[in-house]
Amino acid sequence: MDKSTTINKIPFVLITGFLGSGKTSLLRHILTSLSSEKRIAIVQNDYAPGKTDSFELKNTGRAFDLLEVYNGSVFCVCMLDTFISQLAVFIEEYKPEIIFLEATGLADPVSIGQMMQAPEVQEHLYLSTIWTVVDCVNFNRAHQFIQRVRHQIQIADLILLNKSDLQKPDEQFITSIRQWNPFAEMIETNHGYVENITDKLQLSSKKPSISENLQENSAGRPQIASCVIRTQKIYTEQIIREFWKKNKNQIYRMKGYAKVKNGGFLLVQGVFDQLEITRAELWAGPTEIIFLGPGLEPKEFTREFLDLV
Repeated sequence: MDKSTTINKIPFVLITGFLGSGKTSLLRHILTSLSSEKRIAIVQNDYAPGKTDSFELKNTGRAFDLLEVYNGSVFCVCMLDTFISQLAVFIEEYKPEIIFLEATGLADPVSIGQMMQAPEVQEHLYLSTIWTVVDCVNFNRAHQFIQRVRHQIQIADLILLNKSDLQKPDEQFITSIRQWNPFAEMIETNHGYVENITDKLQLSSKKPSISENLQENSAGRPQIASCVIRTQKIYTEQIIREFWKKNKNQIYRMKGYAKVKNGGFLLVQGVFDQLEITRAELWAGPTEIIFLGPGLEPKEFTREFLDLV
């Protein structure tokens, strides 16, 4: 493809990474760095509808257009065609200058080539770069979804070794990543912060992406359930921690906001057996928490959570 033709198209940046690795934190920094220069569009893909991640991005105070896609990975064959149509309409309506797709943490993104080759997409976009966020703390806990994690790393142009302040990646860790992708640039990050972010996005020209040479079958839809709980009930940090402790073997990811006394809220972020709860200053709404895990029965799980108070 002629370079001048490519540059006239919209750069498309794919951001992947397993559950809780730090993709939304990375997007916050991207918005802070680029929103004054570019008209940014963000596609957020998740397994369950919730406002936690989009709320975090809106709290940056930066301008961007948002397309939210739920109920599975956009790379699954059951959703790919529908998503391509949605994306084409979104581009026509908002006319962004750059698009970031934050894939669900359970995505197997090897179908990115198929998506980019669709006429409705190819006419408007080119694949600028693929970034994969690796959670240095919880990387080894994703063994049940190792094919997805491996594919996320294999197709990356840039690998972010995130949470390196909590768990410094040693030589063995880096070697294991390099076995899957010996070509990508690799950097250590904390809270998704990337220096010289504009240069790394490769917005001025297109180089061949590693993903263009990857020919593998997708792992398909994972055997995992999601549960979204919304309620006006009031909780405490202790109640939430006790619920997490009791059910953490069923939960891979937990995120959202819990209503507390005196009109306040708690921000809840759980990844595997790690749970962080902090005060939330700007949330205004009910208690809303999303759970993802292999053993969840949504009705029973919801009833148990609601019966806590």
